[in-house]
Amino acid sequence: MIRVRLNLEENAVKLAGSLCEKLIEKSIIPVINGSTIILDDSSAGFKLSLEEALSVIRSSLIELRLRYRSIAAIGDEIRIDDEGMGKPFEEKEPFLICPHCGFITLYEEEYWIHLKSHYLGV
Repeated sequence: MIRVRLNLEENAVKLAGSLCEKLIEKSIIPVINGSTIILDDSSAGFKLSLEEALSVIRSSLIELRLRYRSIAAIGDEIRIDDEGMGKPFEEKEPFLICPHCGFITLYEEEYWIHLKSHYLGV
């Protein structure tokens, strides 16, 4: 078994999903525990080598566009110094305002139903 340690849990979840797709044909199952992924090769017919694991992990990180500073292999553990994506830009939800009476809503469907009332007299 090889342990893969990351800094961020959300990156560990993304990486584990990608590794699952790539390693399932070899009967290797990634198991997530917080920000650690354990590559369980106990049901596989062979032991996963550290070099092969590093190769698959690097390609997954590139495909997922996960940023990282370094990857270090120590014994049966791979440590990834990953970086977060930063705080996402929070967009304020646009309010829809009726030009006739000032009715305000966040929902487009509600806005159009209200707007029809001005033209149809409902």
